[in-house]
Amino acid sequence: MQANILGIKYRATITAIEAILKAGNRVEAGGIEVQPGAVFEAAQKLYSAQDSWRVYLIRPPKDIIVGHINEPPFQTLRLENEPEFPGEYPAGWAERGTWMPCPKCGTALLWAEAGYVPGWRICLNGHFARLPSDGREASYEGDIPEGSEYYGSSLESIRYKPYPEP
Repeated sequence: MQANILGIKYRATITAIEAILKAGNRVEAGGIEVQPGAVFEAAQKLYSAQDSWRVYLIRPPKDIIVGHINEPPFQTLRLENEPEFPGEYPAGWAERGTWMPCPKCGTALLWAEAGYVPGWRICLNGHFARLPSDGREASYEGDIPEGSEYYGSSLESIRYKPYPEP
């Protein structure tokens, strides 16, 4: 099935979407919020898989594998214990960073490079993190200092808004 996460379209397995839900994230199918254990049932009710799923990522699950395939939507999500999609190859370093949790608190990491420091991210609780060159686990680099343009970033400042329609 296809899912829209942070404005990026993915091909995802049902078990990957279940893991995303169980990690405490919000998932909608056809505009209706899906509860853990009900992903397969929701998938059966949809008439079209195109842009019907939306994921609001707060806490990335630990066992997600991000990959690429050579057909739309190009990026894939599956669990470590699931087989690869046909023709799948590893996703790029920055793409895997979207699915790395903050090493201090476990919330999602947001892009914060400001154009000149590759790999810098901030989490939804106000911690700096850096992506590793091997793309496996981010490192904690301290709390966001007062006066930073990112100061005040927190879960409370995140709003669930629908993605704008093209």
